[in-house]
Amino acid sequence: MKCITAICLASAFAGALAAATENVIFENFESASDSSYLNKAIRPGPRAEHKIISGKDALSGGKSLEINTLGKGDWPQTMKFLPGKIEGGYMYFLKMKYKILDAAKEPKRVNIIFETDKYKRLSTEAFYRKSGKTGVIDTFVCAPAGVKTSLSLSILGGADIAFDDIQITRKKIPEQALWLFEPDAFKGMRVPPTGKYFLKPDSPEFNIAKENFFPFMDKFGQYKHRAWENKVSSDADFPKRIEQEKAFNAKLPKIQNRGKYFGLLDASKKFAATGRFRTQKIGGKWWLITPDGNLFWSHGIAAVGLQSDTPFTGRENYFDDVSDKRFIKTVPSSKHSYQGGKLAVFDFTARNLTVKYGEGYYKKYSGAIVERLAAWGINTCGAWSLYGVVDSQKTPYTLLVNAAFGARPFSGSSKLVEYWRPMPDFFEPEFELYARKMAKQQAARINSPYCIGVFVDNEITWQRQTLLVVKRILSANASQTAKIKFLSMLQLKYGDIATLNKAWQSKYANWADFLNKKDFVPKTKEGEADMLAFEEKYYERYFEVCRNAVKEVSPDALYLGCRFAWYNDLLLQVASKYCDVVSFNIYKNDVENFALPQGSADKPVIIGEFTFGNQDR
Repeated sequence: MKCITAICLASAFAGALAAATENVIFENFESASDSSYLNKAIRPGPRAEHKIISGKDALSGGKSLEINTLGKGDWPQTMKFLPGKIEGGYMYFLKMKYKILDAAKEPKRVNIIFETDKYKRLSTEAFYRKSGKTGVIDTFVCAPAGVKTSLSLSILGGADIAFDDIQITRKKIPEQALWLFEPDAFKGMRVPPTGKYFLKPDSPEFNIAKENFFPFMDKFGQYKHRAWENKVSSDADFPKRIEQEKAFNAKLPKIQNRGKYFGLLDASKKFAATGRFRTQKIGGKWWLITPDGNLFWSHGIAAVGLQSDTPFTGRENYFDDVSDKRFIKTVPSSKHSYQGGKLAVFDFTARNLTVKYGEGYYKKYSGAIVERLAAWGINTCGAWSLYGVVDSQKTPYTLLVNAAFGARPFSGSSKLVEYWRPMPDFFEPEFELYARKMAKQQAARINSPYCIGVFVDNEITWQRQTLLVVKRILSANASQTAKIKFLSMLQLKYGDIATLNKAWQSKYANWADFLNKKDFVPKTKEGEADMLAFEEKYYERYFEVCRNAVKEVSPDALYLGCRFAWYNDLLLQVASKYCDVVSFNIYKNDVENFALPQGSADKPVIIGEFTFGNQDR
């Protein structure tokens, strides 16, 4: 996105707006003798180390600003601009050069944040934290009118970074569009019409008054205020699309040298055919091998053919038509729903597929998907894919079964980060029974040669730090299964309560007191070592049960792990011992240098989720 500023006159659009755009800040640090003056316009974060650098270290001219926030938290503030002087009701355009000075190589995000006392509005940029990497942050965000606002920049994980040629310009938001940026303008929209990748300075939304904006979703579930190629305009478009798709697929070149399971046909790279997908290390790298002995690179899509509902309770005015009762159902709200209670949801996909393929569209729809996958070069149906496609036995697939739902959450008050649902007690016997039951229900699909492997669970809210889950166990009720198991481990190690008390510097009256007490956490080295040892047992319990549930149904099936979103090194070390393949959901543009931590077993890794999405529609 090009920044519209008073000095960017090479752009025709910028030239047209030059009269309406004003400079707010331009700082190149050339006149700076030290960094103390920065408080006037640019304030480094409260924990940021900062200094003026010069000579060959400067990005531009003779001087630049260096700010170091490494080790200062998850989202340390790097700098704040014009503290207390950012006015609402303006588009702000920020452009600045940067250079990464540290040697870290993890991809990181930059958040440009407009913050009021009511909410934060983010404009997110991405760059790579590689030593010597240079680039330009070039973005715009809109500040809501009538509220005190600040503009700041934060970097995920921090960075040692140099900045130069910092420029902020602004332009008034048209009066009729100010409502778009009010905190409650849209309900339950993760990416509203003011989203960064959707809204641009010349977007039509700036010219639409509120009374003309709603409803903004048509009967097909499409956004009304934009046009794009192949946008559906009437029901009559659907049958035409069927023929257009067939013609399009027929013109695509056939993918050469692929076998029955889409493995590479190459006589020099032929391996043992076992009748099942398996892994093998070849030339120092792990590979998937097809049932007929060929190299396989899994190029797949999660949730193939899956339909999703759109809640409309409390926001009926968004939609042209959600009246067809065939496609309405009522569901309970989830933890992350935009409001509580029950929600009425409308299935636009089912409505459109019914028009396209007729009543009972499932078989025709599944068949069309199978043809698409083959024509487009998609060789894997990922987790949650439509069974009508999976059961065609024409495309390799992964299955996902749930096990964690079989265990009750921990009691206790010790704080945990629990994004989707509370952390379960995997020591409960019901967990193992549920895992085996869920795997057996999918036995036929797991035993198919087209089954690449089985994920068990998805994005369990594992903790990023060790000891936290054991602290929760120590704060739990006396009847908590995990706490009782911890007690057994300690009794076996220490024998009597006096020996434990000496090691932990605790004051338990007896072993029953250990179960009943909820407010003590040991701080001795021995105590922390015991907590880590039990945390490892907790992880082992989970992965052993899940692996056994899969192997009981099909000994040759690959156990693909639990699709990590949050994790710590100890957890990954344990997972690597039990999983045939360790799975991660990684929403990054780069996985260079991503690997299992030191101390892990040598196992391959698969990415179960990654996404890039159009936000222009």
